[in-house]
Amino acid sequence: MDRHFGTLGLRNIYFGLIGGAVAGVSLGLGGGIFGIYRYFDIQMMGAIFATLVVLSLATALPSILGGFFVRRYHAWARTLLIITSALNMLNPPFGTLLGSYGLWVLMSPEVEPLFDDTPHNMRPGAGRPPGRRIEKSRAGAELDQSLEPRHLKSELDPAAGTEQP
Repeated sequence: MDRHFGTLGLRNIYFGLIGGAVAGVSLGLGGGIFGIYRYFDIQMMGAIFATLVVLSLATALPSILGGFFVRRYHAWARTLLIITSALNMLNPPFGTLLGSYGLWVLMSPEVEPLFDDTPHNMRPGAGRPPGRRIEKSRAGAELDQSLEPRHLKSELDPAAGTEQP
């Protein structure tokens, strides 16, 4: 799976850089969103193209950041790339391919332990690490007993209305 993370990270970085550059140039030369929309004779084509430009621009920075930090196995980058991959699925044809590959890599069951930031002894079911045996000294056992809450048995004297030990 390490090979897939390197590949996924690089492809997301490249896709974010190229997609952001193309979207930025399209917005600049096209006269903004409404200029792109009015450029096409068919209104539906203008709406689709304007939506794809906005989607490419919106996913460019998360793709770059997620691609860079997923190669360093940061758990937040995995979450960011899962969301970005789902959004890239709406950006055909290359975004669909990259999004499906990203979801396949990031949602695989063997990936979960790679992004677990908790120490080994703090994971559920891990118990104590092997090779370490902790024994309490006599002073430590006495200290534990002194820290335990003490329960007093008391009864209420109905005639006086006070507690009797």
